Amino acid sequence: MGALLMNVGIGSFLFRFHHIEWLRILMTWGAVLISCVNIGVLWQVRRLRNRPAARWRARPLNEGELRKERLQLWLSLATLVIVAIEEYLHFRFCHTL
Repeated sequence: MGALLMNVGIGSFLFRFHHIEWLRILMTWGAVLISCVNIGVLWQVRRLRNRPAARWRARPLNEGELRKERLQLWLSLATLVIVAIEEYLHFRFCHTL
């Protein structure tokens, strides 16, 4: 009986939470903005690293640093894809953006 009451309580909370439209939009825009800033920073770092003026002092990245950069890029792209899917599904089922 306690588990049933707990599920009903959590379910009603999630149902009410879903209707806080301004919070959903704020979190979505925040995720998109941070992902775009992250991609921009990674692009800028690579652009500056490949400039002729930086070639004499640049050291090659080790495998760990390269792996971290790639992970950041993939996570940012995955965030953008997930937000796009969420917005598509929200529009399809709720008929609002």
